[in-house]
Amino acid sequence: MNDELWSISTATIQSCEWEDSPSQATSGLFVGHYRVAYSYGVAGNSYSGEFYSSREWEKGMDLPMLYNPQKPGESIVCDDEESQTGAALEWVLGFIDIPYW
Repeated sequence: MNDELWSISTATIQSCEWEDSPSQATSGLFVGHYRVAYSYGVAGNSYSGEFYSSREWEKGMDLPMLYNPQKPGESIVCDDEESQTGAALEWVLGFIDIPYW
């Protein structure tokens, strides 16, 4: 995101499908993720997006999202649970100085 202010709206989950990780064949570390598709409306127009998640989402569930009012097709959905877990993991790994990727 750049310095523009993004607007808050609500997205609706349209689908949530499990996908195996392509690296699973070479490493047992990563097993896969859910590919989550969502839709939202701005000024009478419909838009869609998708994100990846480690947890399953229920179809029809509403969740907060941000969109760019200058380009309403640009959007971001943030799962608070995952972002907190990810931030904690990054802190721990950075603290003990173990490289990860």
